[in-house]
Amino acid sequence: MGAQVILLVLGFVLTTVVGGVLGYYFQRRTWDANRRESERSAAADVFDGISRGMDERPYRMRLVYWGLRRGDEDRIAAAMAEYRATLVKWNDNLNRNLALVQRYFGREVWAFLSGVLYEEFAIIGRHLEG
Repeated sequence: MGAQVILLVLGFVLTTVVGGVLGYYFQRRTWDANRRESERSAAADVFDGISRGMDERPYRMRLVYWGLRRGDEDRIAAAMAEYRATLVKWNDNLNRNLALVQRYFGREVWAFLSGVLYEEFAIIGRHLEG
């Protein structure tokens, strides 16, 4: 009888310990997978937002350019108003976008975006405004 009680207690202890360790291991794996998926989803949202802005701004620049080539004052004024509205939206999100790019895509992508690409947009924008 005493041996059975010892076996029962030992079985309970081992089941509890092994169950707890396995539970912790699988729960941790699930948390890590959920975190990675959340990070991936957030990075995709950042990419989507920046790519939309980078599509919109050059298109608005082209509209201004096409209006200038045709010499159509009404078209130039409308295109310039749309370009300026796009530029305000772009500048309102500039630092936020750069910070998110650095967080999700790293310093190299941030350096390219802030140093090369954004500067090219600024140069073209200055030429359009002139």
